Amino acid sequence: MPDSVNLLGSLGNIALQARLALRCLPKGLTADGHPQRFYFVISSLLALSCSDRPTHMTKTALIVVDVQNDFCKGGSLEVPDGDAVVPVINSLREELSPVTSLVCLTQDWHPPGHTSFQSTHASEGAKLFQPFKLEDGTEQMMWPDHCVQGTRGAQFNDGLIIKSTDKIIKKGTDLKVDSYSGFFDNNKICQTDLDPILKAAQIGRVIVVGLAFDYCVGFTALDAVGLGYDVIVVEDATRPVASDSAAAMRTRLEKAGVKLMTAEEAVVS
Repeated sequence: MPDSVNLLGSLGNIALQARLALRCLPKGLTADGHPQRFYFVISSLLALSCSDRPTHMTKTALIVVDVQNDFCKGGSLEVPDGDAVVPVINSLREELSPVTSLVCLTQDWHPPGHTSFQSTHASEGAKLFQPFKLEDGTEQMMWPDHCVQGTRGAQFNDGLIIKSTDKIIKKGTDLKVDSYSGFFDNNKICQTDLDPILKAAQIGRVIVVGLAFDYCVGFTALDAVGLGYDVIVVEDATRPVASDSAAAMRTRLEKAGVKLMTAEEAVVS
């Protein structure tokens, strides 16, 4: 009987959270209109309802973000000192293996002519590493062509340990929308498989590493918090594109409640 009571209580709490989520939808927005935005609101609130689980029951996943050739030495969008994260990540995953239930790797996977490429908008005056307003009004940072589907630049760094049990999540596949986060595109309309994979594995905590801190790592961590995960970013296992954007992202992460740690601190946390 006590188990039945607990189950009914949990179901009642879920129903309450769902009603609250419906109230949060903007006027005129329906599940039919934007199902992925609706999913984001529902998932965020339901995940928060589980946040009182005992710490010893929390499962951990390591999320390795975009450690690909184009972001490493000699790549078209080389992140300064980006290669240095590879041995740190390899060591970290081995040291965390006793407590890590899952390793997920995100992979930037752009079609040719992607909207984030400066070359796509060169005739319209777009400049590299400068924001450019797209037709729909979105401000998009202009990048060199990078991580084009099927190219060596899109492949993972040769030195990165990848195992057959790892889950690979491709992102940035929509020609018209960029995707920094491993969870959603930048417009929060299309969702990757990352959150469903983590939920299916009953993951409650994620440790985020990879490239680059001020963009894909940072936005993956922010979305993870929004979806109810306890989030750690390992600072010596990531590198930024630029110092000013790195400082801004650090502020956002700290404000959101993301824990910033060294690899050594993450292992004992």
